[in-house]
Amino acid sequence: MSEHSCTRREFFVGAAKVAAVVGVATILAPHAEAGEKKATSINVDLANPVNAPLAKVGGAIMVDNPKTPKDKIILYRKSNTVVTAVSSLCTHADGPLTLPDANGIMTCPWHKATFNLDGKVIKGPTSKPLKKYSATINGNSVIVKL
Repeated sequence: MSEHSCTRREFFVGAAKVAAVVGVATILAPHAEAGEKKATSINVDLANPVNAPLAKVGGAIMVDNPKTPKDKIILYRKSNTVVTAVSSLCTHADGPLTLPDANGIMTCPWHKATFNLDGKVIKGPTSKPLKKYSATINGNSVIVKL
């Protein structure tokens, strides 16, 4: 039986190489657990009292976006059959937009940019529209595709 000895320097260099490989593997590994799927849509239950404003025409709510937690989605009930869905972040400096007012206008409190219900800019400083999402009414639910 032969013994292999190494110097302290060889030991630490080897340990650093192992740590580097483990670190790279950790960074490159998928963040989702095995079998876990990323959300592709949001199901908003209109029977839930929290979502009650969206059950009637002219109502609006803000829901979490599981793909980008910082950015919520503003839902507005335009008619019995139409719901609009847009990002809640101003395209100028990522300021948080208000829910639509009685005129259907969303405002950024930071620099007073305004947007209509379809996410189009009414007044700058930005000229970039809000991100839009597809939203459909299905029975007593609103489905938002992410």
